[in-house]
Amino acid sequence: MNRSKLKKETLAHYDRMITWAKKQNELDQPNDKLMLSLLNETWKGFFCKYCIYYSGFFDEQNTSFCKNNTYGNCPLNPNKANFKKISMYCCNGLWVKMNRSKTWEEWIVNAKLVKKYIKENG
Repeated sequence: MNRSKLKKETLAHYDRMITWAKKQNELDQPNDKLMLSLLNETWKGFFCKYCIYYSGFFDEQNTSFCKNNTYGNCPLNPNKANFKKISMYCCNGLWVKMNRSKTWEEWIVNAKLVKKYIKENG
């Protein structure tokens, strides 16, 4: 899969999630299990085209690991030499901020920042 297609599919993934999240009570806590049951995707790495393509490996928490494989390092991880869990570094730390959002309102703001980062760096 080429980088242009990865970016396009990942941005569409974020568009769907943001659109869905906007329909939730903005003060409710983000719930990936609810999103999965109603949207059939979440913000976790298992649903990210970049994570799937560049890592292909997920631990028991459904977290991908950044590692150099056949395709090289993911362009969304600015710390390319670090092979620890990518979530701490993904999108320059914006993904983990989104993942730790306390409300859907905060999650939407952070998801838009992740999407912007992907658009500019993916």
